[in-house]
This record gives sequence, C-alpha cells and structure tokens, in this order.
Amino acid sequence: LLFVLFSLYSLTQTLPALATQYNDYNDISVEAIDQANAAHLKNALLFVALEPTRTNRDYGKVFFANDPLMGGDVIYVRDLGKAANTDLLNSYPGRAPYYLPLQGPPVPGVGP
Repeated sequence: LLFVLFSLYSLTQTLPALATQYNDYNDISVEAIDQANAAHLKNALLFVALEPTRTNRDYGKVFFANDPLMGGDVIYVRDLGKAANTDLLNSYPGRAPYYLPLQGPPVPGVGP
C-alpha cells in the first residue's frame, strides 16, 4: 500500500515538474520531424543538414524517429556531403533521396 501511495504521489506531483524541464532541452525540438511529416514522404532517405558547431544536436532531433530496423517510410541520416550521401543512397536501392535543411521543408536530392 505504501508503494502505491508513493508511486501515485510521484506520478502526480514530481514527474510533471521534471518533464517540463526537458521541453526544448538542448535546443532540440520536433520541428524537423514535423517538416518531414508535412511533406508526406514515402520510402525516403532523408539527409539531415548539420550545423557545423552542433552536429549532435541537429541529428539528435530526428535520430529517435528512425525505425530500429531502418525499414520505416523515412530513414533519417546525417548529411555528410554529396559524395558520401550518394554512396549511402546506393546502399538503399529504391529509396528516394531528400535533403532537410536547417530551416524549411525537405527538398528532393542528396544535398545542396
């Protein structure tokens, strides 16, 4: 009974306050995923633009949206430049390439 009471207290009093601290944590938001969803991409390889000083942040915004077996409609990958992106695209035959800039919707292609 004591365990149940402490659990209820934690879920109703402590957890909500902690959860709000992680909103926009480390400048990560769902904007990039919203942009990709709005484009209704199917069977796509989406190259995500990286700000040179914050590469982990920019890829971290979308990494968790990948299917664990890399079989979802959209596979999010780091933009490593046209040559490397083209090599990676060849590893995923049949996937359409798209580029997600730091701002704005995805555009067809392997990068700028």
